[in-house]
Amino acid sequence: MENEIKNLNSIWKLKNEWDTQWEETKFIKFKDFNHEMLDDLADEYQQQLNKYPKEMKKWEIVNYVRQQVENFRQTLPLIKMLKEPYMRTRHWSNLQEKIGSVLDSNSDSFTL
Repeated sequence: MENEIKNLNSIWKLKNEWDTQWEETKFIKFKDFNHEMLDDLADEYQQQLNKYPKEMKKWEIVNYVRQQVENFRQTLPLIKMLKEPYMRTRHWSNLQEKIGSVLDSNSDSFTL
C-alpha cells in the first residue's frame, strides 16, 4: 500500500510539473523558440514516464501524461518549420487566410 501511494504521489507530481511547464512554454515568444531545448524537455518527461513500473503504465493518469507529452513533441517539428527562413510571406499569408487571423511572427505578443 505504501509503495502504491508513493507511486501515485510520483505520477501526480510529474503531471503537475508538466502542467506548469506547459503553461510556461505556451508563452515563449515565437521568435525565441528553441526546438532542441523543448525537445530535450519532452524527452526528460518521457524518460521519467518510462521508468515507472509495469503496473503503473496501465494507469489512466500515466497514459494521460504520456499522451500530453507526445502531442507536444509532435507539434515541435511543425513549429520549427514555421520559423525556418524558407517560410516565405506567401506561406504566412496562406496560413493567416486558413485560420482567419493576422499573424506577426516577429511580434513579442506572438507566442507558442
